[in-house]
Amino acid sequence: MRAFDADVLIYASAGDPRGDVLLEDLDPARPGAVAGLGSVLLLTETLVPGKGAAHHPRLRGLLARLDLVPVTREVAAVAATLRGVYRLKTPDAIHLATAVVAGADQFVTGNRRDFDARMAEIDVVLV
Repeated sequence: MRAFDADVLIYASAGDPRGDVLLEDLDPARPGAVAGLGSVLLLTETLVPGKGAAHHPRLRGLLARLDLVPVTREVAAVAATLRGVYRLKTPDAIHLATAVVAGADQFVTGNRRDFDARMAEIDVVLV
């Protein structure tokens, strides 16, 4: 299963082709089926009032199709390690740690500045 960064959800909700990777995982035959996973922090990063508000209904629909994983003690500890190793900002480290701890096959992001396809812990897919 794939884990997604906030930017990919925003791309998908806005019709940007960089979000197609998430849309590919949505099974139209199973409208309520989980399409991937992400940190519960996705809610905080994507549902900012006034910022892209026109996309909120579609964004909420996409978020409903993800398994939103809480920030547990384990996720926080792994995030601290990843933050130190890769010099990530805390939210980025939490997203990546969530993917690693949850056992995702891939972490999908459009954040080329902070993430690198060579990260050893998980297959990082840059869109």
